[in-house]
Amino acid sequence: MPELLYWILLIFVALPVYFFSGKWMFGNFAEFWKCVFYWLKPDWQSWMDGKFLEDVIAEFRIFIWIAICFGSTFGFHMLAQIVIA
Repeated sequence: MPELLYWILLIFVALPVYFFSGKWMFGNFAEFWKCVFYWLKPDWQSWMDGKFLEDVIAEFRIFIWIAICFGSTFGFHMLAQIVIA
Protein backbone atom coordinates (compact mmCIF):
# COMPACT_ATOMS: atom_id res chain seq x y z
CA MET A 1 0.00 0.00 0.00
CA PRO A 2 2.74 2.56 0.73
CA GLU A 3 4.16 1.99 -2.76
CA LEU A 4 0.77 2.76 -4.34
CA LEU A 5 0.51 5.90 -2.24
CA TYR A 6 4.02 6.87 -3.37
CA TRP A 7 3.08 6.65 -7.04
CA ILE A 8 -0.19 8.53 -6.52
CA LEU A 9 1.70 11.30 -4.73
CA LEU A 10 4.33 11.31 -7.47
CA ILE A 11 1.71 11.75 -10.18
CA PHE A 12 0.04 14.48 -8.11
CA VAL A 13 3.36 16.33 -7.87
CA ALA A 14 3.88 15.98 -11.63
CA LEU A 15 0.41 17.33 -12.53
CA PRO A 16 1.65 20.91 -13.03
CA VAL A 17 4.22 19.60 -15.52
CA TYR A 18 1.44 17.75 -17.36
CA PHE A 19 -0.71 20.87 -17.45
CA PHE A 20 1.96 23.35 -18.52
CA SER A 21 3.49 21.03 -21.11
CA GLY A 22 -0.02 20.49 -22.52
CA LYS A 23 -0.62 24.23 -22.56
CA TRP A 24 2.69 24.71 -24.37
CA MET A 25 2.10 21.83 -26.79
CA PHE A 26 -1.54 22.50 -27.71
CA GLY A 27 -2.36 26.07 -26.68
CA ASN A 28 -5.97 25.39 -25.71
CA PHE A 29 -8.41 22.54 -25.17
CA ALA A 30 -9.89 22.89 -28.66
CA GLU A 31 -6.51 22.14 -30.22
CA PHE A 32 -5.99 19.25 -27.78
CA TRP A 33 -9.33 17.67 -28.71
CA LYS A 34 -8.55 18.19 -32.40
CA CYS A 35 -5.32 16.24 -31.91
CA VAL A 36 -7.21 13.50 -30.04
CA PHE A 37 -9.72 13.38 -32.89
CA TYR A 38 -6.92 12.88 -35.43
CA TRP A 39 -5.32 10.29 -33.16
CA LEU A 40 -8.52 8.22 -33.13
CA LYS A 41 -9.31 8.77 -36.81
CA PRO A 42 -7.93 6.06 -39.13
CA ASP A 43 -4.99 7.20 -41.23
CA TRP A 44 -6.54 6.00 -44.46
CA GLN A 45 -9.54 8.22 -43.85
CA SER A 46 -7.30 11.25 -43.32
CA TRP A 47 -5.48 10.32 -46.51
CA MET A 48 -8.75 10.22 -48.44
CA ASP A 49 -9.84 13.55 -46.92
CA GLY A 50 -6.55 15.17 -47.94
CA LYS A 51 -5.58 15.88 -44.34
CA PHE A 52 -2.91 13.24 -43.87
CA LEU A 53 -0.16 15.72 -42.96
CA GLU A 54 -2.38 17.37 -40.32
CA ASP A 55 -3.15 13.89 -38.95
CA VAL A 56 0.53 12.94 -38.71
CA ILE A 57 1.46 16.22 -36.99
CA ALA A 58 -1.44 15.93 -34.52
CA GLU A 59 -0.55 12.33 -33.65
CA PHE A 60 3.10 13.31 -33.18
CA ARG A 61 2.10 16.15 -30.83
CA ILE A 62 0.04 13.74 -28.72
CA PHE A 63 2.96 11.28 -28.66
CA ILE A 64 5.45 13.96 -27.58
CA TRP A 65 3.10 15.20 -24.85
CA ILE A 66 2.61 11.67 -23.48
CA ALA A 67 6.39 11.13 -23.58
CA ILE A 68 6.90 14.38 -21.63
CA CYS A 69 4.36 13.22 -19.03
CA PHE A 70 5.98 9.80 -18.59
CA GLY A 71 9.46 11.29 -18.64
CA SER A 72 8.67 13.91 -16.01
CA THR A 73 7.09 11.31 -13.74
CA PHE A 74 10.15 9.08 -14.13
CA GLY A 75 12.40 12.07 -13.47
CA PHE A 76 10.54 12.92 -10.29
CA HIS A 77 10.78 9.26 -9.29
CA MET A 78 14.55 9.24 -9.78
CA LEU A 79 14.88 12.52 -7.88
CA ALA A 80 12.82 11.11 -5.01
CA GLN A 81 15.00 8.00 -4.92
CA ILE A 82 18.13 10.16 -4.67
CA VAL A 83 16.64 12.32 -1.92
CA ILE A 84 15.25 9.36 0.05
CA ALA A 85 18.42 7.24 -0.20
